[in-house]
Amino acid sequence: MHDYKKSYKGFVIWLLLFTGAFFSTVFIPSKNDNLLTLVTGNIMTVGVAVLAGIIYLNEKIYWYNGIAYEDAAKATPEQRRAYAFKHFKKFATFAAVYFLYSVVSYIVNLSLLVNIMVAGIGIVVVALSTVNIKLEN
Repeated sequence: MHDYKKSYKGFVIWLLLFTGAFFSTVFIPSKNDNLLTLVTGNIMTVGVAVLAGIIYLNEKIYWYNGIAYEDAAKATPEQRRAYAFKHFKKFATFAAVYFLYSVVSYIVNLSLLVNIMVAGIGIVVVALSTVNIKLEN
């Protein structure tokens, strides 16, 4: 068992990599705006799922809004991991669904606006669906 210490270093590293991934899309040699939108949507959905996975692996549940570090420190490692896994499962599922959606969307050439809305609204809906997840004591 390791000491549970408050640190945002991993979050800052993830945030820098996430931002870099977004900005890297300008270097994709494609004139197809729809493809670039789908790639950006996948970066967003996978990026958030990766963050949830990092939180799960490191038990840094206080990175989530609504959880104080003190509450996280009082919880057992099993409780922190169970709480984080519930979040990870939702975000990873949406990332997989969005990836499949993006393949279909690219094949049938769905609207750019629809692709943006599916990614953006989807992430918001998944995030709101995590509000009812509680840290069990």
